[in-house]
Order: sequence, then structure tokens, then C-alpha cells
Amino acid sequence: MSPYVSPILFARVTAPLTRSLLVVALAVAALPACGDDDGDRSDSPGDTTTSGTGDAGDGDGNGDAPALFGVCAAIFNIADGSQEPFLALVPSLDSEVEVDLADTIPVNGLCSAPGGTGEFFVGLAESPIVEKWVIGDDDIPERVDQLSFANFGVAAASGLSPFVYISPTKAYYLDGLNLQVIVWNPQSMTITGSFPLEVNQEGLTTFAGFWAIDGDRLVLTAPYRRMSDSAAEPKTYAAFIDLDTDEVTYAFDDRCAIRWLAQSDNGDMYMASHTAQAVSIRGGTAGTPISPPCMTRIKSGATEFDSTYYVDLDELTGNSLAGAVLPGTGGFGYILVFDESLVPITEETLPQANFLPGWKYYQIRFGDEAATYKEVSTIPPAAGYGLGTVVEGTPYTMTVQSDLAGGQFYDISNPDQIQPSLAIPGFPLNAFRLR
Repeated sequence: MSPYVSPILFARVTAPLTRSLLVVALAVAALPACGDDDGDRSDSPGDTTTSGTGDAGDGDGNGDAPALFGVCAAIFNIADGSQEPFLALVPSLDSEVEVDLADTIPVNGLCSAPGGTGEFFVGLAESPIVEKWVIGDDDIPERVDQLSFANFGVAAASGLSPFVYISPTKAYYLDGLNLQVIVWNPQSMTITGSFPLEVNQEGLTTFAGFWAIDGDRLVLTAPYRRMSDSAAEPKTYAAFIDLDTDEVTYAFDDRCAIRWLAQSDNGDMYMASHTAQAVSIRGGTAGTPISPPCMTRIKSGATEFDSTYYVDLDELTGNSLAGAVLPGTGGFGYILVFDESLVPITEETLPQANFLPGWKYYQIRFGDEAATYKEVSTIPPAAGYGLGTVVEGTPYTMTVQSDLAGGQFYDISNPDQIQPSLAIPGFPLNAFRLR
């Protein structure tokens, strides 16, 4: 996919509604930057996905076998915060395809794939185990192997994001809770190494999870929160990981607490604050200093944040409720802005504002945001999740119903002709080519 996830997606949450949904918001804020499509190193700066390769036609060279895609999603019980993740197998992501929940496969965690290999991997929600699955006869998935991260202090292998697939024999697990990267081999299902993320800051907490592949390196970013009041600090780190040597260098930015990362066609990486951060500012819970709704950038090949680039999302949108950033094509991207004429914000609804169906998509051209900012009328307002994935080189955004009971994929590859694609029951998390 492209850039979006955060810590502990499938943690069991039995707290009030606002907290259970906040865990979801944090978890999927990053689900868009994720690995290479076919398991080989990609030199295309805009192709940073865990998705597949080829067209969704009658086959892709694998005999006469038809194309097959996997969609990872979850059913959420918003009353108690419980979650039931599943995998749906579909012939394409077209709007004509119907997904019957009765035909989906429970996976007990977060699933992802290197793309096009007939394999997918599941990081379990309540265990340090990674399961390897293959598509068997009659398209029935078979669990064939597993790997444990227990010796590295990992409690749940679904705790961060889809794995980063570097090559057929190398993948990263980004352990956000322990601030480390575990290197593993998806073919042999063995661990080949690990290294720390040295990003601790006194009085602050952080994690790992928003990333993109930029040439021969992985760029990993995440914001900080204050230990004193758990509010976002206006501070973000970037870790630059050499994909061959695993050597890491770092950069820090004190202007913005970002949660989304979107990569433009030229490889530049754009980061934006969470929609929930804007809600917290409106509600007076953002603490001091406040981290404003904003966008920052790291240029392709650069080792620092771009000090000349900063977008004030309040100023850009004329709205105090804005956030998220998703990648499109042709240099375009998308952000979310809340329309209070659709759903009025009151004292009672404010705590759940991120989940209300009032968030609209707006299009921007990266680097020329003010002149190109315009509403996307073809995507209906939805909950405030800037979800995205890239499949077959095609970027999709996924909207979510306010009750989390369903999601909709939209093909955003053509900024002038955005098309509705697959509808999915539950909360859409990821999509990838299997065959």
C-alpha cells in the first residue's frame, strides 16, 4: 500500500466507545505505506505497496488460473470494542463484485502479502506469532508455517502495520511498542536479525508505523506524545533505513505531529496530522503546546525534513477540522475536511466527531496546495479515516461508515474520474494481489 498504521490495531479494548474507536483511528492512520508489490525491490518511487502485480483479468501467466485478490477487514462491535478480523478472496476490486461475510476467512489478526505469490501472512492479534498461508486447491487458503517474535519481547504480531516486504527473502516487522525492527525471511520463516530504533525523547512516547520505500531505503516516520497528558507533541521523527545494510540515520521535526504519510509520483513524502488531532484541539484536550493541523515533507533522497515546506491545514481549508493525506497520481493527493453543515458539532457529538459521516475528501496537488484545493464530489462524506492502499499500481482510498459496519473502495488513479470500486462489510484494512 502506501502510507498509513500505528500501534496495536487489534488490541482488545473494553473501554468506552470513544477509546475503542480511538484505537482504530491510531491503527489505520498509517495503513498506507507498505512494501513492494511483487517482493522484489522497486525503483519506482510511487510504487510503495504490499499489493499485487498485473491486471485483474483472466490470469497473469500462472497457467490459466484467474486473478485473485485478498481484502483484509474487520468487524467491530462498537459497544464493547471487540474485533473480528477476516480475509475476503475476490476476483477483482471492481464495484460489481459482492462480498458475502459468510464466505470470508477468519484470520485472528492483521493480514498482508508481498503480492502475486499466492501467499499471505497474518500477524496474530493476541500472540507474537506470524502465520504463513498459501492459496491451495479450489482457492482454499492453507496455513503452512509460522514464526514467533516472542524472544524479542513482542506480545502481539498484529501490533503495528502490515509487514514491509523488501525481497522474496527479506521482510521487516516494525515493532512500534519496543522501538525495534525485526528482520525475517518470508520464504524460510526464520528470523535473520534485528536492530533498534533510537528515537526515544525524554518525557515523550512514540512508536513506528508510517513508511515509504524511497529508492534503496525505507523511510519510517511517527509523531510523539507527552507522557504527562498523552496529548500530541508538535514533534516527529524520521528513520532512514538502508535496505541492504540495515543501517539507520535519523531526522527530527518540531513543527507538526504527523500520522499519515503519502508518497508523490516523484518520490517526495508528504506527512499530515490526524483528523482526530483537529478534533482534540476543538474539544480543548490537545494540551500545551498544541500540535496544529498541518502537513510537512521529506524530499526523495533527502536526509532531513524540508524546512521550506509547511502547510497550515486550518489556513488551507478555512476549517479547523482537517487532517490526513492520501496519495493519488499525477502529483495529486487528498485530505479530509469536516463539513459541519452536514453533521453539526455539539458538546455531545464532539468526542465522536472523528467517526461522524461529515468528513469530505478534498483534492490537492502536492507543492501547490492552495491553488489546487477543491472538493471531491464523487466520494460521499464518511467517517474521518484517511485509509488507502495501492493495488496493481492503482491507488485506492477506502471510506468507512460511521458505525464501522461497512467500507467502500474508490479508485483515485484518475483525479478527474474517481470511480467507486469494491464494497466490503466491516472496516477495510488492506488489499493485495494473491495471483
